[in-house]
Amino acid sequence: MSPALLLETLDGLMNGTITPVRQNDDEADYAAMLSQEEACICADADCETVFNLIRGMNPWPVAYTYLDGKKFKIRSCEKTNLPSNGRRGLLALDGKLYYACADRLLRLEQIQAEGGKCMTGEAYLRGHKI
Repeated sequence: MSPALLLETLDGLMNGTITPVRQNDDEADYAAMLSQEEACICADADCETVFNLIRGMNPWPVAYTYLDGKKFKIRSCEKTNLPSNGRRGLLALDGKLYYACADRLLRLEQIQAEGGKCMTGEAYLRGHKI
């Protein structure tokens, strides 16, 4: 919808059929600075919510969860249709690393364990057990 609306708006501005309206600055708000606490993944959240949190918190402050009491950052992921079957949190399945949400699994593409380098979920599993 956005590309079509953008083209329509630009055409309207160029041919004079759209008149810009100035924003009322008295009604405008500034967004507060993001905090580390907002980047923590809620274990009971659904797949779509966690997926959007991970995308929205990258590159800073980076969405995270905990593994064995240490911060585990998730930099990118991919939605799947695999059900979570009541599981929550990080899990390994067929050599891939997943985050189990309330409804489905997210496949973790880029992660960073506390004190470690950014790597793929598969690379992490080659050296660590979940």
